Amino acid sequence: MWQSSMMLTISCPPEVTAASGADAFIHAVEPFVSKMANTITDVISLEAIRIITRWLGPAAT
Repeated sequence: MWQSSMMLTISCPPEVTAASGADAFIHAVEPFVSKMANTITDVISLEAIRIITRWLGPAAT
C-alpha cells in the first residue's frame, strides 16, 4: 500500500511533497515524545523518522 501511495507524489510539486513529508515527520515524532511512549512506540517512531529523513530530501527535489 505505501509503495502505491509513494507513487502518487511523483506528480506533486516539490513544495507539496516537502510539506507532506514534514507533516509525516511530525506524526512520527509525536509518539516518541509522548508521555505514553513505550519500547514498541519508540522503535516504530524511530524507524519512521529514519525513513523520512533518508528519503524526504530526494523526494522533494
